[in-house]
Amino acid sequence: MSRRKPGTVTIVPNVHIIDIAEEGKGVGKADELVIFVDKAVPGDVVDVRLTKKKKNFAEAIIDQLHEKSALRTDPFCAHFGTCGGCKWQHMGYDSQLKFKQKNVEAAL
Repeated sequence: MSRRKPGTVTIVPNVHIIDIAEEGKGVGKADELVIFVDKAVPGDVVDVRLTKKKKNFAEAIIDQLHEKSALRTDPFCAHFGTCGGCKWQHMGYDSQLKFKQKNVEAAL
């Protein structure tokens, strides 16, 4: 991917979300580029819109959700997605605990 001109939009199709990062963003790969996707859940298949691109990674938002993960659930907080205080509510609580535990163990 080359440098983008201001105002251009880069869509990456069919990104399979394979993990979740400690800040609650889904992790996928496209052509060896690691993409951190806001509000994505492991098991999702999504088209993403890149919001930031660096040499080794990119950040993105979901443009279209093709397949929902079995781990995905409806957030119970009315402010999910706006205030930033509940970044994991799009996953079931048991799944949240599993991935948070994995992230803690990886940090040790």
